[in-house]
Amino acid sequence: MGAACYHGDAAPPPPTCTAAAEHVRTLIQPTSTRANKIRDVFLERCGVDGWSAEVRECVVATRSLNNPQHCKAKLTVDQRAALDRELSAPPVANVAIQIPPACRDYQVLIEKLGSCTVVPPSLRAMFEQGYRELAQEWGLGGTAGGTRRAPLDMAALEAQCRVLANSVRSVVASACGW
Repeated sequence: MGAACYHGDAAPPPPTCTAAAEHVRTLIQPTSTRANKIRDVFLERCGVDGWSAEVRECVVATRSLNNPQHCKAKLTVDQRAALDRELSAPPVANVAIQIPPACRDYQVLIEKLGSCTVVPPSLRAMFEQGYRELAQEWGLGGTAGGTRRAPLDMAALEAQCRVLANSVRSVVASACGW
């Protein structure tokens, strides 16, 4: 993903979840399977749990695992617990849900919103909240409040992601120059 352009005295947009997760992978051993799995956990938890810009900036600012920035301390108790749980899960039990392509597309669009300065903050927040709610749905893998629900309907999830992604595009794409 390329760097976003910004003008004037405005601060650059915060790193995306994808950028933070990729950075973690490079700190470990970029080509290892373990590093890829850790990256995937960071990406999922960041997106599903809605990590703050401060946390994502802290992760990207970390230059070495030998000199940590203590970014986990910036997570909420629930976010930290979810990350720890996913990272400590045995490999067999840590099977990632296959997110439909339309949902990956939706995720990319939501991340791009961070670099679009013409979108009012309230509209951006509304789109991001909708994404977090949907991401939490697929991240829960069919459980709610610890009780088992019906299995996730991947076709319905993909259709919902497609509708939401098209909605984002129709509202902000031309204004943002996408």
